[in-house]
Amino acid sequence: MDEKIYTGKTACLLALKRYQEAEECANYILEKINPNCVSILINKACILKDTNRDNEALDILNKAIELDPKHANSYFNKASILLKQKNIPETLSLLPVSYTHLTLPT
Repeated sequence: MDEKIYTGKTACLLALKRYQEAEECANYILEKINPNCVSILINKACILKDTNRDNEALDILNKAIELDPKHANSYFNKASILLKQKNIPETLSLLPVSYTHLTLPT
């Protein structure tokens, strides 16, 4: 299977809340196929966030932002975690950045 197939599989497993399987799939991609796949890094951060591992999720989102600073989902997910942690000032600082990089369908 290639990266796109595993990326879709990870997203489906995440949507189904099958977190362990989703994390295993994400780890496979990051370890065996592409350690810098931003979409998978974001999915893995969502898995970690949903399983109450917020600090790990923030670390991964920071890596995703470093790799692709124009990917809006990294900022949205980071803001979501910071809001959950009641870090309002940093949350508010991320929202304009995320909207700047948002790509709307045409």
